Amino acid sequence: MRVAVEKSTRFILFILFLPTLLVGMTTLILMTWRIPSHVQVELTVNRVVFNISGNESKRILTPIQVRSVTAEKFEHLEIHPERLEMANPAQYLIEQDRYPESAWTLLAFSSPIVISGKSKELQPAVTIERDSPTLSTVGTLDGLWGRPGARVTLETNESSYPNLTIRVDEQQSNAVLTMQKRFLLISIQGQLSGINQIPYEADSLTFRVRLPSHHSSVEITGQPHSLILAVVGSKDTNFFSMEELPIRSIDFTHQEGIGGPQTSLIGEGTITYPDYSQIKTVRFKAPDSVDLDYLDKFSITQMSLDPMAKGIRLKLRGVAGLLKTGSRKFPTDHRLTYLDTFWQSQKLSVLVIIISWVITTTVGMYKLYKEIVQVRRLSQNDSSQM
Repeated sequence: MRVAVEKSTRFILFILFLPTLLVGMTTLILMTWRIPSHVQVELTVNRVVFNISGNESKRILTPIQVRSVTAEKFEHLEIHPERLEMANPAQYLIEQDRYPESAWTLLAFSSPIVISGKSKELQPAVTIERDSPTLSTVGTLDGLWGRPGARVTLETNESSYPNLTIRVDEQQSNAVLTMQKRFLLISIQGQLSGINQIPYEADSLTFRVRLPSHHSSVEITGQPHSLILAVVGSKDTNFFSMEELPIRSIDFTHQEGIGGPQTSLIGEGTITYPDYSQIKTVRFKAPDSVDLDYLDKFSITQMSLDPMAKGIRLKLRGVAGLLKTGSRKFPTDHRLTYLDTFWQSQKLSVLVIIISWVITTTVGMYKLYKEIVQVRRLSQNDSSQM
């Protein structure tokens, strides 16, 4: 009889503690099970790489006034000058960073003049810049576009003028500059055509170009899969388009020397959760690494040059399947847990669980109480019979 009572008591105790155990295990799982999260990330970096997604081309750069433009990874550059002069490399004044007027030779040519940059071994480059330091700009760079699938690299550095190096891979890109009438064109390891005779030989050749009013543009065609432009703008230049730019991946690192990837984060950044305003803002700062991946419906909603931090200010928004900041060895995961979303958006469900647990526990305690009373009565009966 007592054995049966003890077994019944243990069963009731098991029933009593089972809800607590289940709630505890469920809570632990909800606290540790992280899920893809809708986030907004704001940060400033000196380098960013992203892949464009979507179904249509997007403007990356808005038309901008430039002081100089350098092109690499280009296939050819084409101009239609009305006057063309070439400087004698031997007469370059290093301390004054210019050529004297006596260094210039008038050239005979047939339009158009084409500079080819097809040689990969020599890494050709061409620079267009002002021919007088009194000029604030050399012309206007038309907007640059990126097609879906293109990989875009943006990089800036500390300088007295706004500057940006942009590389577009996985597509052929074109850049068009609308120029002032006269400018300098510097060709490094380029192959020239259209000039009857080149009087000087050197790896770097400098030309003074004057364009006619009816054809004041310079056209740069990138290689089939790549183009690099290094742009220096005038004061307060706004490089970036205000269009929202859909992306499928993004990276905030750069290679430094022979070491591994280093963070490109400079200054501070924040992570917020647009769907849950009550969740506290996450803050991070350099030299933290920032890992953001497995993106869904993700976009760069804003890009601008930060004149104070000398970097690129980004605002990003979408669903991230990976979001970590901190050191490479000990990063912190900032995705939300099921408990976060459960508590923020389904408080009633949490309340139901708590009430269910209270009711179940109360019933168990009541049954245990009845069992204890019954055991005492049986014990008293046994004692009276003895």
